[in-house]
Amino acid sequence: MSFIERDPPTQKCPACGTVVDVSDIEPLARVACPSCEEKFRVERVFDNFVLLETLGVGGMGSVYKARDTRLDRFVALKILRKELSADPDEARRLEQEARATAAVNDPHVVQVFSSGTDHGQFYLVMELVDHGSLDDLMAEVGRVPELRVLETGVQVARGLRAAYEKGLIHRDIKPGNILYGSEHAAKIGDFGLAVAAEQNAEAQNEIWGIPYYVAPERLNNEREDFRSDIYSLGATLFHAVAGQPPFEGETNSASALRDLKEQPLGLGVAAPELGRKTVSVIDRMVAPDPERRFASYDELIDELERARAALDPAARKAKRLPQITVAVALLILLAGGALYFYKHRAAMNALQSAKDDNATLQHLYEDARRELIVGKYDSARSAFTRLAGEAQNKQPLLNWIRLHRGLAALLRGYTTQARQAFEELEKAGPFSANAEDAALARFFVETAHTLTSPNSVAAGATGVPDSKSPQALAIF
Repeated sequence: MSFIERDPPTQKCPACGTVVDVSDIEPLARVACPSCEEKFRVERVFDNFVLLETLGVGGMGSVYKARDTRLDRFVALKILRKELSADPDEARRLEQEARATAAVNDPHVVQVFSSGTDHGQFYLVMELVDHGSLDDLMAEVGRVPELRVLETGVQVARGLRAAYEKGLIHRDIKPGNILYGSEHAAKIGDFGLAVAAEQNAEAQNEIWGIPYYVAPERLNNEREDFRSDIYSLGATLFHAVAGQPPFEGETNSASALRDLKEQPLGLGVAAPELGRKTVSVIDRMVAPDPERRFASYDELIDELERARAALDPAARKAKRLPQITVAVALLILLAGGALYFYKHRAAMNALQSAKDDNATLQHLYEDARRELIVGKYDSARSAFTRLAGEAQNKQPLLNWIRLHRGLAALLRGYTTQARQAFEELEKAGPFSANAEDAALARFFVETAHTLTSPNSVAAGATGVPDSKSPQALAIF
C-alpha cells in the first residue's frame, strides 16, 4: 500500500514512482501508469479497512473482503456507489439495512458490525461469509442436491424466524442473498429492503426483487407478511433443487407475471425423482394463496426437518423423541407435573414478591401455562419462548418456562423444537447449589434427560407414576 493522500486518493506507480490520481478508478482494478504504462492494482482504504478482494458487484455497489486494521480481523465491506451515496434516499436505505440486521442476533443471519462514510461513499461493515452463495452453487452444479437444499432451507428459515421475532420481513430472498460460511452453514443476508411487519401497506407497494421469487400478493398490491418471505424462500429452494423456477415463461408485465404465479409448476412434475415430503413442503411454500402456506416459521422448519430426516437416516435417528399422546401428556401435566409444581410454589412466590417485574413475569408464565392446559399450544409455545428471554437468571422460574416450552412444542407435534428446548434445559445443569433447592434442581435435569433419551419409559399399571419422578412428565 502506498497512498500519498487519501483525499483525493493517489497512489505511486510501483515501477516508476509517478503519483497517479486513482479517485475515479474502482478499488482493486488494474490501471496503466500515464508515464511508463506499467499496470498496477488500485489499492484503497476506507477508514481503517484495507480492501483485499472483490466478493461481488451489484447495481447498488460492491462487496469486498477487507481487513480491519484496528481489530485485526477480516470483514466484508459493502460499499454504495458514489452517485447513490450522494442520494439521501439510497444512503438511508443502506442505513436501514444496518439497523435492521444489527437488531437480529442469530447464527443464520449475516451480522452487521457498523457503518460509515469515506471517499464520499457509504459503507457497511459485515461478518465475512466467504464460501459463496446459493446462486454461485446453482451456477456451478445446476441442480443442487436435495439434502443440501433442505439443509439450507432449514437454516435460512431459522434466520428469517429470528428476524420476524424482531418484527422484520426480509422482502428480497433469492439465491444471491443466501450465503455459506461453510458447506453446511447457510446465512441470509442483505436486509436492505426489509420492512417492519406492522408497516402500512402503502409503503410496501413498491415492488423490488427478482420476479422468480416475488410473492404474488406483492404483485397484487396486497399487504405482505412473513408468508411472503416463505413464498420467496420456497421459490428459491424450488429453483435450486429442480434447476428451474416454479413457473414457466418470462415476462416484463406485472399482470402476466401474476397469471404465471397463479398456476405454479408442481415440484413433483419438474423433478419427479425427489422425495414425497420434499415435494409436499416446497409446493406448499409456493402456494399462490398465502392462507395455504405455513402458518408459522416453527411449522415450516419442522416440516423441512421431516423432509430432511426422510432422506438422511442419521438425521432421522437424531430426531427421535418420546412418542406421547395429547391425552396422556395433559393428564401428566395436570396430575403428576402439577403436584410437583405446587409443592415448590413457595419458592416461586418468593420471586413474585421480590420485584414488580418478577411478579409480572410470574403472572405471564401462569397465563401461558393455562393456554397450554386448554390446548392452545401455538400461543403457549410463543409465550414461553418470549418469556424465556425475559426471565434470564430468574430461577427456578426460567427452568419452569423452559420445561413448559418443550411440552408445548411436543404437544403441537414440533418434535425438533421440543428436543431443542429439553436439551437446553438439561445442558443448563442444576440451577442452584443450595441444599433446599437440590430436589427441584435434579428434577429439571433428570426430566429433560428422560425426555431426550431414545429409550422408552414404560407407564405403570396405575397410569400416572410418582409425581416426584421425572417419569411424571416423560411417559413414552
